[in-house]
Amino acid sequence: MDHFQGVTPEERWKNDLLNEERRQTLLLEQIAQLLNDKDKPRRGRGGGKHGDE
Repeated sequence: MDHFQGVTPEERWKNDLLNEERRQTLLLEQIAQLLNDKDKPRRGRGGGKHGDE
């Protein structure tokens, strides 16, 4: 969703900047989730500390 109307070049630039920031935030949240999941002990095969050994 664009915040600015996008009529002027400056508004289009601001929309692009906001969209890029949203994308970066999403990717950072995904990375944080993956790192959080990696630190959790896993059940299953292997019997290692994290279950992946």
